[in-house]
Amino acid sequence: MSNQVFALIGFAQKAGKVISGDQVLQDKLKNGRVKLIIIAIDTAENTKDKLLNNAERLGVPWCVTGTKVQLGLSIGKSPRSALGILDPGLARKVYQLMN
Repeated sequence: MSNQVFALIGFAQKAGKVISGDQVLQDKLKNGRVKLIIIAIDTAENTKDKLLNNAERLGVPWCVTGTKVQLGLSIGKSPRSALGILDPGLARKVYQLMN
């Protein structure tokens, strides 16, 4: 994950536009608020499968990158398996930088 991506995720966190935690992410995904899912490469397969299945079913873009520690550091928290970006503009920019 590039420093620019880390910076954008940190900016989104400060703006209150990042959520983390499997259950919170699943809930917000179902009510259409999540615009991008970022999953750590070392996330448990079961968790990863649930998130990816829901994202694909609901048409939410996703990417698998970084470790749980890196994702947590990017938002100033402990290790995180996955993050959800709620802002459409920030989600689009992060997705473009990752692909």
